[in-house]
Amino acid sequence: MWILWFEDYFIYCESKTNVLHYFRSPKLSSVLRDVGLEPGLMLEHEQHLSEDYILKLYGSYANAHRIHYILKQLGWFMYGEPLLLELSEDHVLVGGLATGKILFKQGDSKGGEKHRAIIYPGEHIDEDNEETYFYSPSGLY
Repeated sequence: MWILWFEDYFIYCESKTNVLHYFRSPKLSSVLRDVGLEPGLMLEHEQHLSEDYILKLYGSYANAHRIHYILKQLGWFMYGEPLLLELSEDHVLVGGLATGKILFKQGDSKGGEKHRAIIYPGEHIDEDNEETYFYSPSGLY
């Protein structure tokens, strides 16, 4: 599930593992802006869930995975150090885990119970399943 987009950072939760991951992509950020999307919390963006966009644009998650892998091979995605996500009722913060540099901050960090999670660069890769995204996903052709 796509969670947060800011600048050229994209943070998502891997549904199979419930682990947070991220990548950076100035090109993808530009394309999304060109089709009228704006950065922000993506759990429910404007009128649609992010999953609605994926299914509308690509027809299936398998197709979206395939396109992701192709764009990755073309060098569209960059990865860096692990990040730290900090959440409370009125606050979202993303920063470098090792450096502590704040990359994104929204809301008031005072008060409320804070929850923290590590955001890993890259994506969860199932070695047995990785190649399947390169062979005729449904409805793409």
